[in-house]
Amino acid sequence: MHEHLKSVLTTARQSLEQTFPPAMAQLLRELVKQEPNFEAIAKVIQLDPAMSAAILNLVNSPFYGMSRGITDLKRAAVVLGTREILKIALSVAYLQSRSSISRHAGPESFANWRMVVWSAIAAELLAERLAPEAMHKAYLCTLLKDISLVALAGAGETPLPSSTPGTPLTALQPGQLEAERDLWSIDHGELSTELLSLWGIPDLGCDGIRHHHDLAGIDGHPPLTQAIILATRWAELVNDCGDVHSPDSIVLLANLTRYTAAYTPEELNHLRLTCLERFRSMLATIGIDEAHPSHRLYEHSVQSMQSFHFQSMEIAGTDGGTDGVATLVARQLRWNFGLDEWNLALHEPGLNRFSLYASRPGSGVTPLGAAQQLDDLPWDITGHRVDLSAFGSQWGELRLRANCHADESELGLYVRFLSRALEQYARRQAVLVSKARTLDNLPVGVARLDAQGRVAEINLRLFDLLGNPRNPKGRTMADCLGQSGTTVLGADWDSFLTTPRRTAFSKIFFLNSTTDDAHCMYLCAHRQTGGEILFMIEDITELTAVQKQALQHGEFLGQIVKSMQDVVLTVSATGLIAYASPAYADDLTGRNLFECATPATEDSAMWGPEALASATSPIEVLLRLDAKRSLNLELVVSSLLGAMGGTPSYLVVGRDLTEIRRLEDKLRRQATRDGLTGLFNHYQFNALLEREMQRSLRTGRPLGLLFFDLDGFKEINDTRGHQAGDELLREIAQALRATIRKGTDFPCRYGGDEFAVIATESSASGLMALAERIHAFVSNRFRGTVGMSMGAALLAPHEKPEDLLRRADKAAYAAKAAGGNRICWAD
Repeated sequence: MHEHLKSVLTTARQSLEQTFPPAMAQLLRELVKQEPNFEAIAKVIQLDPAMSAAILNLVNSPFYGMSRGITDLKRAAVVLGTREILKIALSVAYLQSRSSISRHAGPESFANWRMVVWSAIAAELLAERLAPEAMHKAYLCTLLKDISLVALAGAGETPLPSSTPGTPLTALQPGQLEAERDLWSIDHGELSTELLSLWGIPDLGCDGIRHHHDLAGIDGHPPLTQAIILATRWAELVNDCGDVHSPDSIVLLANLTRYTAAYTPEELNHLRLTCLERFRSMLATIGIDEAHPSHRLYEHSVQSMQSFHFQSMEIAGTDGGTDGVATLVARQLRWNFGLDEWNLALHEPGLNRFSLYASRPGSGVTPLGAAQQLDDLPWDITGHRVDLSAFGSQWGELRLRANCHADESELGLYVRFLSRALEQYARRQAVLVSKARTLDNLPVGVARLDAQGRVAEINLRLFDLLGNPRNPKGRTMADCLGQSGTTVLGADWDSFLTTPRRTAFSKIFFLNSTTDDAHCMYLCAHRQTGGEILFMIEDITELTAVQKQALQHGEFLGQIVKSMQDVVLTVSATGLIAYASPAYADDLTGRNLFECATPATEDSAMWGPEALASATSPIEVLLRLDAKRSLNLELVVSSLLGAMGGTPSYLVVGRDLTEIRRLEDKLRRQATRDGLTGLFNHYQFNALLEREMQRSLRTGRPLGLLFFDLDGFKEINDTRGHQAGDELLREIAQALRATIRKGTDFPCRYGGDEFAVIATESSASGLMALAERIHAFVSNRFRGTVGMSMGAALLAPHEKPEDLLRRADKAAYAAKAAGGNRICWAD
């Protein structure tokens, strides 16, 4: 154990024995027993005459409702039970310690005692619902939970983190538990547990003493501890610990209690009334007065507090200024108390003054004036004065006629909620007023726009720059600028509004550009989270004449770029596109050139930042605008010196090659393909045969050639006409494409009705199989009306292209001579 903690515990134990009567320890030991011994209890109590008298007075109080007076402890034990007698005795013993802690009790000497006993009574009643088998433990644990603070306060030697002037010792202060752990290494709940153990009190079987302030973690505790936690918080709130707790907290605690213990609103109010009756009986018997009526929050129902809570929220959230606040207060005073004649002073945030309002029957609320001091206001009611203060500051004052008939207690409760609401309103409004003043004093025109570009808020500077437009709120910014004669936003602004991924828009323009006093303006807009737009205009007329000229030239160049057919980009050294031609701005701005474009050539190893720095010739790329659109561009790269913050940047101009490549492809096809059949033409046949023959000689792989003409083609031409002949040739070409090996065999139209197929990597059997497939396809298609005389030849070693063609042609001639419509192998 920490040495300092040992010292604190020793001090507390010594003080405990001096602060509390000896009977208390003996009574505690009896109470924790399974079956308390009445004879032992009576013997202890009879040794203290004051305790005996107090117990009998309490037993005969209205709370217990005895029809006949009880004059001895034995009879009291029979009627009430031994445990009840023990609890009464302990409460009286606890009271006898008050003299040692009275200096910590705040303005009233019994404040600590009232809080401890209220919490003990409440804990027992709550435990009746949550843990009925341990009700007596709830009372005992709650009574003892703060015994360490009481003992240390009695010692007067150890500093108490909770020692705050004006508040009870047992009321938890903000940051108290953390301060205790820093000072003692444990908090006072844990300290009380250790102290009771040292005092010889056995384990109470309850962690409620240790965790009685853990309201945030209440769901993780057993039912008995939950009862103690709720009762502790309830005692702090209803016994009025000053401005530490908001009255709203009672409403929140009531809802938590209903949720935790499953109370209905009626049951919860009955719980409050039962607790109050027992509490008052004990006070009356022992001769202790209640707190001042304004501090008795336990007298008010949760329903009343909820009503005042919601009314206060309405005041705290109003946007109607102090006039709106006064109107709301007037309505609430009339509804709640029937009051319609009063004076109300309200603090005006940001103006350091109070405004005075008056209410008269039938005439509503009227402002009477304003002053920095309350006493300087023109009051016309001097009766009952009600201070409206919260957290040490005065937020107003209410004055009523001396003969008003409002319920003082209920009015006091309403005033507490009203004061807190005025404090919240004042602080919120102070921030808004400060922001508004700062915004209006900026030398920059600022507006808040919605996602569609409509004005939501506007500062005075922008209002002046726009020529004081009528009713700007709700109108589009383009409309407001247009009214001032400025049409600078245009289609790019429309694009910005309709493109959510564009987060910024900027432009430099001249206001009154046709006059000598033209102003150079910088306009920018930034899209905020949620879609709203921050819009700003700044006068930058202080620029030099040279800079003005450059800007004007910039506008001129912008028009040139807009009219160009080429794609114009400025990119950073890493490829980030900072600017794109207006036609492509939405598709390209903010993207990386090296990610949205790929080189058209196979060698793309140099496609990256180094390509920009080393580009000496045009680079052909495929630029993807989106998933469906792309451009084939020839990029010309030029370095831009001194741009983009001094870092290297580049001007990239892309010439659209899409149409050129389409034309080139068309010409290429016309040069290599037969116009009628789409097969390779005579010229391309010779080129392919030369290329494939060289590859065969280099690799050693076989090469075959099929050469054939059509049997009966002349008759079709003569009898059906040339159009029928052309259609026949197209069908033969389709037959070849359907039967050859794609990418391996090359079908060609040699001329007229002569065709050839170059078969790469084909053996004799493979070439014959291909020939038979073609022959069978044509025979089945034309059913004997057209045949083919085909020659087949394999490339011989050291053979030239013309020799291979000659052998295949000779074999085709032999097939024709043999009757046609057959396949012959070349010699």
